[in-house]
Amino acid sequence: MTAVLPPGDEEYLAWLADHSWPNDDYLDLERLWRAELEPITVDHDGPVCPGCERAGDDVWPCPNCGLLVHSTCGHGMRRRKISKPYRTRDMDTESVVAEWVCRRCASIVGLDVDRGDEETGHGLHQ
Repeated sequence: MTAVLPPGDEEYLAWLADHSWPNDDYLDLERLWRAELEPITVDHDGPVCPGCERAGDDVWPCPNCGLLVHSTCGHGMRRRKISKPYRTRDMDTESVVAEWVCRRCASIVGLDVDRGDEETGHGLHQ
């Protein structure tokens, strides 16, 4: 903001900011937004998850928008349970029970299949 405000307005804005975001919570939101919008840098060793800062084969960019997603910690995606499980061409007897959806563009970035671990809700399989 570049406008020069009268002292009363400055005090009101300072109170409003303190009331709306105690303990500077808005700075945490800004860091999160900046991390999600930064361009992806991929080195030869593989990308590093911005959420847990670990590298691995299960860190990859969303094929639609490029947001880095990580299956181990779930960074960048959310799990959507399927009401009617289905099968894909590449699966023999396993049914898809949930889809992992990109938080930025809502495209499907992974599938959970029924391997007997559905009660715990773990196990992203692509």
